[in-house]
Amino acid sequence: MRGNTEISAAILAAIGQGPCTLRDAAERAQVGYTAARATIGNLTRAKKLQICGQEKRAHAKGWCRLYEVVAVELSSSETPEAIGASVLALSVASWVR
Repeated sequence: MRGNTEISAAILAAIGQGPCTLRDAAERAQVGYTAARATIGNLTRAKKLQICGQEKRAHAKGWCRLYEVVAVELSSSETPEAIGASVLALSVASWVR
């Protein structure tokens, strides 16, 4: 999987400040609207952003979607305690041999 580009990192940081629309995210990140639109679509498809609501704006005919950053949860095998336990088990197993 490819890493974040400069634009996607800027968009994630902008939306990380709080839920906002596409137009607000482009303004906060100081990137073009077209680039922000494509990047937000890609980040939503990659499950790094999610739609959290909608609101009516004066400049728009329809409703504008609000986006927020998806909280990343560690699985039980990725927590620091689980990693420490597996390292300890490997250490003890090698010591016993």
